[in-house]
Amino acid sequence: MLHAERVITIDASVEKVFSFISHASNSVKWRLLVINIHLHSGKEGEVGAVYFQQIISPLGRVIKGVYTITKIEKDKLIEFAVVIGPANVFGKFEMERVGKGTKLKFRVDLPVRGLRVWLLRKRIQQLMYDEMYNFDRLKYILENT
Repeated sequence: MLHAERVITIDASVEKVFSFISHASNSVKWRLLVINIHLHSGKEGEVGAVYFQQIISPLGRVIKGVYTITKIEKDKLIEFAVVIGPANVFGKFEMERVGKGTKLKFRVDLPVRGLRVWLLRKRIQQLMYDEMYNFDRLKYILENT
């Protein structure tokens, strides 16, 4: 199993953090490798919503993927699963009110199944770690807008 996680505290309300993250179209603002994302089906920010996205790979190629929201608890939790793409990861955002701010925990997991994933596991793991640095950008945006 490949795994990465990050915990940060953001000086913004849990409602603001949840709202921003639950609108996937905001991903292009804070996730540096995301170049395009749009809702394909379902309702934005709700269980069953399906999104198409394009990201830049570590080798500079455009990777297309599709993910779906699998669980939502307002102002607390967003879970998703990549259903089409080179790595079918499972991710989770957990939010907790701390004073006037928000403690945000993000984790992403990828079961290593199949030869392709096994062969690419080091690159995929690095991409998962790289994704964690985006949370500094998210923190900056939410605290300054």
